[in-house]
Amino acid sequence: SYRIALTRFANRFQDAHLSISFSRPFEDLQEAGIYPFFQNGSFVVKEIDERYGAQTAELRGATLINCDGRSSNRLFRQRVLSWRGRPSIKADWYKLAPFLLVDYGAESLPAPNTCQFRVKNRTVKLSLKWTSVTGQQIEEKLKQLVSTENRRLKLEKFDAGNALWVNLPTFSVNEKQDVEAMHALIESL
Repeated sequence: SYRIALTRFANRFQDAHLSISFSRPFEDLQEAGIYPFFQNGSFVVKEIDERYGAQTAELRGATLINCDGRSSNRLFRQRVLSWRGRPSIKADWYKLAPFLLVDYGAESLPAPNTCQFRVKNRTVKLSLKWTSVTGQQIEEKLKQLVSTENRRLKLEKFDAGNALWVNLPTFSVNEKQDVEAMHALIESL
């Protein structure tokens, strides 16, 4: 409760430079086994646990419409962005979407009981099956789902040199080889 309250306070500033961190993991976490991605303004099921039996396969790729009568966008703003993201920054929607059906306990909104999904041209209502997990399990799962390719600092040329792509995975280079690579990239530009 203390952690979420302080994180909510820091999040109200809506500034990624201001943050608060804790070394103690979350306790009393639950997850529904459904991990959506944010795609074209909707939450689309990327991964779903086998606990949903025969419905597992059909719900993979389905669009989450609402849970307990709240639209998926509203639910995401209330359950996730209210304390760990910025609603106006779409990158936060993409990065944090898999957290939508993770329950952090008493200080977050109550976990939904049922959700509706659009599967092709029909609606499927699903009772969620919550299970307890550790903070480490959730972090590992979400790291697996949202990890991005580790790109090197470099300039790439396409279309016979008519198109350029500049890879800048960081502006903070400290190691000698990285500083040299940054200088070389600037010189090449």
